[in-house]
Amino acid sequence: MPEKDLKRMDEELKSAEAGQRRIAVEAMAGKGGESAAPFLVEALKDSDPEIRAMAARGLARLGRSGLPFIEKALADPDPRSRAMAAYALGELQRGISMPFLIRTLEDPEEEVRRQAARALVRLGADAVRAVVDLLDNDSVPARIMAARALGYLGPEGSSAIPALGRALS
Repeated sequence: MPEKDLKRMDEELKSAEAGQRRIAVEAMAGKGGESAAPFLVEALKDSDPEIRAMAARGLARLGRSGLPFIEKALADPDPRSRAMAAYALGELQRGISMPFLIRTLEDPEEEVRRQAARALVRLGADAVRAVVDLLDNDSVPARIMAARALGYLGPEGSSAIPALGRALS
């Protein structure tokens, strides 16, 4: 996206009107490429959940090149930004996102952990082994989210039933 368009979109992102911000994020997510990534990271903090989700999808569309930006958002003090970064990880290729998602299940904020669990579910059976390992984690919230993630997996998570039983005893 040309520099002048990025500047204009940046101004739109600061608008009080959610509709204008949505249009800007949609444009950046669709055609902004890597140059739009810092703006999309900032949009992960927007008060509008639709805008946050669009920004997360835009970062995920960047694939491997979007990972440093998503990783930065995972460290953001704003839990909304971290939650949407976890969502974006679920949209990435499996091998890329799994370690970040596992770590994110230990986030202090419930919504961030929930988004990480949902993202792991989108990865399917590949996530089962990694999630089972979390059942032995020292962090109670991480163990709870691991159990929930296995539940969300449905039949794909059935191989984890013995480990889940051990964790509950």
